[in-house]
Amino acid sequence: IPPGCFAPPPKVVSSVVQFTFRKCPTVVLDEKLFFRIVRSAFQQRRKMLKNSLASALDGCVEEVLAAAKIDPAVRPEAVSVEGFDRICRAFTDTKKRAYG
Repeated sequence: IPPGCFAPPPKVVSSVVQFTFRKCPTVVLDEKLFFRIVRSAFQQRRKMLKNSLASALDGCVEEVLAAAKIDPAVRPEAVSVEGFDRICRAFTDTKKRAYG
């Protein structure tokens, strides 16, 4: 948008951006667990995922990430929403197997 469209005209050219929200591609079964895991991952986002999720996954990080098919050496920003959902589901399954 040219500066002449504004009063007083700015010294920059402006742009219009339109966001279209898409529906969530996955259905999260346990929202509380999902946000706990995502929050934990991004509190130390420059660390590898296996290190940043160590406390949130109660010590079974390697098993959960292997079951979710997520590389433990990846950084949290490289994991998709679907990936975090797979981590949550794998963690739930691991806990069910461990505690019956």
